Amino acid sequence: MSCIALTGINKINENNLTGKSIISNNTQEPYYITRLKQVIFNRFITPVFTNNWKIVEQNMFSLQEIRNKLAKYINQANGEDLQIYLSFLDIIVELLAEHNHFEKLENMYNPNNTVGTIRFKVPKIRLQPEYELYKLIIGRPHKSVGYNEEILSYIKTLLNREYIEYSDIQKKVKERFNV
Repeated sequence: MSCIALTGINKINENNLTGKSIISNNTQEPYYITRLKQVIFNRFITPVFTNNWKIVEQNMFSLQEIRNKLAKYINQANGEDLQIYLSFLDIIVELLAEHNHFEKLENMYNPNNTVGTIRFKVPKIRLQPEYELYKLIIGRPHKSVGYNEEILSYIKTLLNREYIEYSDIQKKVKERFNV
């Protein structure tokens, strides 16, 4: 509803018969949804990023209840962002299973009760994308030969294309260099 003010400027009048502003859309989400998001972050997402798997495992008891609430709120509020949280939880369950599997393997091959065993967990060293793709497509080069610079530069130019996928890069590299 607009009207002309005494200044002669056309402006929106917020007042109406209901007493509620018609121009301020209340986009703030309900507290219970905000609280659920905080719980998910505190119990699952943050501990995964800090490699604190024990906290994730300790909080798995509440996973089904949280999933049920998310499903209920997705249906009520039609919240697409809540669907992402549901996907996060699925990913975390899979990550925990993988983590436990590798912990078990590590304990089998490197038991704690041996004398003189030193273990280090070193994060994987990631190469620049063109080198990673080179290894995936062609394989790791022999130390005496090294990486083919022409192929690397070609892969690097392909990476500049927006939304290019691995399968496209692989196909183009194999066609161009007959590998």
